[in-house]
Amino acid sequence: MGATTPTIEQLARDAVQIADPETALRALTALRLELDAAEAHLVQRALRGGASWSQVARALGITKQAAHRKYRHLFEQPLAAALAGSRILATTDARRSIQFAREEAARLSQPAIGTEHVLLGILRCQRSRAAQALNALGVTLGSARLCLQTTLP
Repeated sequence: MGATTPTIEQLARDAVQIADPETALRALTALRLELDAAEAHLVQRALRGGASWSQVARALGITKQAAHRKYRHLFEQPLAAALAGSRILATTDARRSIQFAREEAARLSQPAIGTEHVLLGILRCQRSRAAQALNALGVTLGSARLCLQTTLP
């Protein structure tokens, strides 16, 4: 049988019960990612259900401006996709990751961008969801660079 995704409750229990501090911090990061995803889902549901940005912000204990800045992407992407037809738009983090990938390829004197450079570009985009997920699994920019040094020609 395949591996199951741990529940928020399991992740919280792991984060406080794990003795090794580094492993506990990774568990806490995984928990935070799950909570962020749950919060985004609930914000989207509330706003689609008729709640105002002010109501959502008050429930989250943040300002209306902070709530809007954090969650406006939940509503901009579908509109942008509808306006663009079948064209898929790249997010700011995706564009930054590709720019970082170009820089990584140049730094390594590579003539083309490979998946290894894309990986490094994603990890350099530290606040992106992909970088946070990789970091939660223990993949850091430093460890990826070190590993790639041994595999690149």
